[in-house]
Order: sequence, then structure tokens, then C-alpha cells
Amino acid sequence: VSLSSPPALLAVAHDTVAFDASWAQGNAFMEVFPAAARVNAPGWVGQWRAQLRARLTQNGVVNEGGGGLEIVGASEAVNSALLTSHEGFLRFFPAWPRGEPAAFARLRAKGAFVVAAAFDGARVAPNVTVASEAGGNLTVLSPWGRAAGVAVADATRGGYFHRSGLEIRD
Repeated sequence: VSLSSPPALLAVAHDTVAFDASWAQGNAFMEVFPAAARVNAPGWVGQWRAQLRARLTQNGVVNEGGGGLEIVGASEAVNSALLTSHEGFLRFFPAWPRGEPAAFARLRAKGAFVVAAAFDGARVAPNVTVASEAGGNLTVLSPWGRAAGVAVADATRGGYFHRSGLEIRD
């Protein structure tokens, strides 16, 4: 299930994430919040922030009463709000709250791509960069229409920027 899923399936995903106040359950950061970000479930950001306020310790670790690995979902939810690649293409800031600026550097995407992008709260900045570590093809869901603002650096070609193997979808 993803943002490209049919509306009926996306509605089921939203309902599943929100079922029975699952935001506060013991494994919410591992299970609920990454799933909610991937489908941009209504209200997920507010719930994520509320749970962080309630559970964040002074050393920056989320207290869920379980093992340390269970809390990495807190960062996976943020990564999925900033960038997704599980649909076979890059989608920038798919679940980031509108009106709130954000930027990231060195986020990894499927296919051995390393991505950097910025969002001013309304639009994705045109200077997105993608470094290809394996020289594979890349598809981008363009937030600018057909106006390509993506530079691809292929590590197998000495880091030179090129456009072969890049598809821009709108």
C-alpha cells in the first residue's frame, strides 16, 4: 500500500493505522508511525509529535519499555515523510506537513541512490541532487512537472553529472 494505491485501498490503510488509538500502543514507533507516514494518514504527524513529547527521555531515546531497536521506527517515519522510493520511483516530501520547511541530505533510496532535497513549506526546491552509487536507472515523480531539477551523479563514472537513465514523471 502506498500513496499510489487506489483510493479505496488507501482509505483502508488510513483506517487501519488509526484503529483503536494505536498511536499510543507499545510498538507504535516501530509499527504504526512508519506505516502512517508511508500512506500519509490523516493526523499522523500530530500523533507522532504527541507521543515523542510523552516518551522522549533526556538523552533523546524514546522510552517504549522494550528493546532499543524497536524505537528506530521513530526515525523511519521521518525518513518516509521526507522521501519514499518503495513505489519504484522517488517521491519528495510526500507526508511532510505543508507550511513547514524541511531539508535533508544523504538519505538513501532503493537502487543505491543517495538523495538531498529541500522544501520551503509549499514547494520542493529545484536543486534536488541524487548520487547513484551503482549506476542504475532512476525514476522521479517530479514535483515541478516536466521541468527537471534533478542532477544525477554516477559514482561509477567518477561523479560526473549526467542524465542518462533518468526518467521524470509528472
